[in-house]
Amino acid sequence: MSRTDHRTPNDRLRELIRESDWTYEALARTVNTLGASSGLRLRYDRTAVAQWVRGVRPRPPVPELAAEALSRKLGRTVTVTDTGLAPPDMPGAALPGSPDPLVRLGELREAYLDPVLRESMRRNLLAGDWPSPDWADDDSAGGTGLRGPVQRPSTGGPPWRIGMSEVDALEAMGRFYNEVWDAFGGGHGTSALAACLADDVAVWLRSPMADGVRTALMSRAAELTLRLALMYFEDGHYGFTQRYLGIAAQLARGADDRTMYVTVLARSATVARDLGQYRKAAHLADAAQVLLTACAPDTVSFAQGEFAIAYAAVDDMRAAQRCLDNAEQNLSRCTGSSATTEVRLYTYHWQRAGVLVFQNRPGDVVPAMLTSLRHVPQGNRRSRVAVVAGTANAQLRLGLLDEACATLQQLLPDFSRLRSADMAGFLGELLRKVGAFGRARPAADLLQQTQGLLPRGPVPARPYGH
Repeated sequence: MSRTDHRTPNDRLRELIRESDWTYEALARTVNTLGASSGLRLRYDRTAVAQWVRGVRPRPPVPELAAEALSRKLGRTVTVTDTGLAPPDMPGAALPGSPDPLVRLGELREAYLDPVLRESMRRNLLAGDWPSPDWADDDSAGGTGLRGPVQRPSTGGPPWRIGMSEVDALEAMGRFYNEVWDAFGGGHGTSALAACLADDVAVWLRSPMADGVRTALMSRAAELTLRLALMYFEDGHYGFTQRYLGIAAQLARGADDRTMYVTVLARSATVARDLGQYRKAAHLADAAQVLLTACAPDTVSFAQGEFAIAYAAVDDMRAAQRCLDNAEQNLSRCTGSSATTEVRLYTYHWQRAGVLVFQNRPGDVVPAMLTSLRHVPQGNRRSRVAVVAGTANAQLRLGLLDEACATLQQLLPDFSRLRSADMAGFLGELLRKVGAFGRARPAADLLQQTQGLLPRGPVPARPYGH
């Protein structure tokens, strides 16, 4: 299953193996195990890995499996490019090929439908594919070109004139997918939403319409694209997440929607941080600060809370506290319904707990998480599971096994209703920590109860719990 390009020694892979303190045999064995979880029968051994180090590149999806194996071992994201195993013509690296975000919506949908491309892009992050942090950057690879005249397709457009009914439809769709995501996780509805964006929304945006309608439609399209990116992240498809985040930022710029653009940057910082790319997250936070002056208090509060965690991750606690204080000040200026206020309070206390995690203060994380939990809306299983899992993780770090096991018991009914590879990865990591307590009765009982609960197949390879 191998092919030889140029026999240049693969120093990147050799260094990663050295850093992981693995033998060639250990890496081969882990790749075989990951392949089996995806339905592949692989028989690699130490001689195969030695060939990779000498410059032989295995065929996909073996480079992705090797990157995943090293990510798990090192506790940070290792991309295929990092391993030195990515061939120059690797499909995932070539996508998306078009600088036009509307074309790329179609490219990405087609890539996901292709099993080989989907596997290639599942873990494949590109250094230059994060959203551009420069609001005025419209001529770069991350620019939109959407502020100028829109090229209309010669065929395939709708037979009616696009108007506010299409804008209203996208708003309703956004509410629907948000409710599905919160209640059932990111594993539901991604294909349908991707098809809608590629087959309907992209065509609408290339059709004749009033300028005001186009701006509103593009802004709603940016919001839906951002939602799809986050759903893909939760489903463990990080390459797709990164590319859809870039498209969402382009659409927000095209709509001249600074609020949506800042929201995309904040979410991108969260994704980068969760994948262990702390410097990238802090860089996005830096770039967004100047744009926050034009945003409403609710947007500022949310974004600064996310940026606070990004700064805490790079040990810039002064900047983290400044952002957290700014988030709290803007929270007090927000208006809205009691339900909206509850969501904001849950989010703020979750973000405060996130800063405390990076400050290595698990004793303070627990009460912050519990405060957040009190404000999680009843129907939001996804957030409730995340908060409860974060609480249990802090309790385990404190050595409070009985409390942690009791906390994890609380999330099992909600978790059983979720389809979330990311949550499954976090729960799996927590159960491994519980298992380290050996034969303690609470640990044994919990592990017995959770047998068969976690889904089979590959799980996200990212650091959990910090």
